[in-house]
Amino acid sequence: MSAILPALMHTGSTAILRMLTVLVFNVMIKAYRLAQNYGKACHLFDSMESRGVVPDKCTYSSIIQILAGADLPHKAKHYLKKMQEAGLFTDCISYCVLISSVVKIGKLEMA
Repeated sequence: MSAILPALMHTGSTAILRMLTVLVFNVMIKAYRLAQNYGKACHLFDSMESRGVVPDKCTYSSIIQILAGADLPHKAKHYLKKMQEAGLFTDCISYCVLISSVVKIGKLEMA
């Protein structure tokens, strides 16, 4: 990866660089999940747009799954709504993960 980045920068392909930037954010968000640092995962996600990076469907799906898996469906629901507002179509996996989390903590009214 370290050899690819300078080559891409040299070509000036901004679409590829933007994609790699989103990829880096996605990997970092998943790394915070492994460390069980959900607050930092949310903070990193929330800082993307201020850094000129637009979250993609994978970014939204990751943060939703991370939060739902951590029994934080109220936070996951917030990102599901943001995903829809961004015009990205959610798949049934995001909904199922969120509903499963709600059932797990016994808050069926949130579903």
